[in-house]
Amino acid sequence: MPRLLHSFKVPASLKGGLTGKMEFTSVGLVELNGHEEAMAAKRLTGGTVTLAWELAKESLRSINGQPVSTCEGTADTAWNEMHPKLRSLVMNKHNELHNPSKEESEAFLASAEVTTIP
Repeated sequence: MPRLLHSFKVPASLKGGLTGKMEFTSVGLVELNGHEEAMAAKRLTGGTVTLAWELAKESLRSINGQPVSTCEGTADTAWNEMHPKLRSLVMNKHNELHNPSKEESEAFLASAEVTTIP
């Protein structure tokens, strides 16, 4: 089944990479499946900030219209070169894609049923 790639144009003020080796014009993210979330968690080196970075980086699938991957190291290279504000924007969008809306949360919690099991 094809996956949706959510693409965004990078603001002009954030296009330049930290070392000047890369320029960023667009980024694309996908919604992660459980296996991809587990792969991101396995790369943890410590702390919850690292988990947030790894999940967002795993979600990152294109830079300037070209595919990137954590398996090939291309997503890591791009992530390390990105302006910190651009990394923050990618993390924010990852969170938006992966967290339920207020309405979804309320509907889920309102549906709670309690039963007994043997």
